[in-house]
Amino acid sequence: MNNFAFFQTELSRIYESALEEFARRAETVEKLKASHRASLSELDALFASLQHRAFRGEL
Repeated sequence: MNNFAFFQTELSRIYESALEEFARRAETVEKLKASHRASLSELDALFASLQHRAFRGEL
C-alpha cells in the first residue's frame, strides 16, 4: 500500500469516527431538547394555575 492509499484509508476512518460522534451528540441534544420542552410545558401549566389562584384571591 502506498502512502497516498494509507492516508486516504486513515482519513476515511477518522471521518467516519467523527460522523458517528456527531450523530451521537446530535441525538443526545435532541433528547435534551424534548425533555426541556416537556419541563417548560409543565412549568407553564403550574404558572397558569398559580396565576388563576392568585387572581381569585386564594393566595
